[in-house]
Amino acid sequence: MPNKSASIALLSPYDYIQTEITHLGAYHNHKEQMAYAATTLYLAGATALTFAKPPKALAFPTILWILFVGMVVLTEAAGIAFVLWQLRLREKAAKMQRAFETLATRWLNQSPTKDDLKQEFDKGRPIVYCFGEALDKVEKGHAHKGADDPRLPRYITVAVMVMWGLAALVHILGVGLVHGGPVWFR
Repeated sequence: MPNKSASIALLSPYDYIQTEITHLGAYHNHKEQMAYAATTLYLAGATALTFAKPPKALAFPTILWILFVGMVVLTEAAGIAFVLWQLRLREKAAKMQRAFETLATRWLNQSPTKDDLKQEFDKGRPIVYCFGEALDKVEKGHAHKGADDPRLPRYITVAVMVMWGLAALVHILGVGLVHGGPVWFR
């Protein structure tokens, strides 16, 4: 099996950037798919809990009911945390991809400087290409506002998840809007 570092070292900086753009695009897509698959499962569970007819309070001993509610709350928190994590990784990949695309475009018009191609080390091992300073300069030049903000999908997704999670909790705790009043305490 060929050494990946050695094969990457044979690439020009521009070709390496193109490889990174492709890789980051696939990674970005994977993180987005993971986040929205988890969101779909979460919303399906919250919807099932919201519209399910809860059993009468006497059917469950109090300790089991408390454990069930605790399990629902922990599951909701874990689901939201997982989706946030995936969407943050998605945003990070999108930023890196955008920075590499901008850098590649810039290098079509002007050659990279020596500082752009400066060899850097990670734990004593050389990094094949590290465009740290060049990428930092590109990132500082990108400011997103309004509908162009890459965090907007995260905010919308989490808001919907929180609303459905609260609806499920309210239903479980006894309001039972779907079935005509608090059934837990009858």
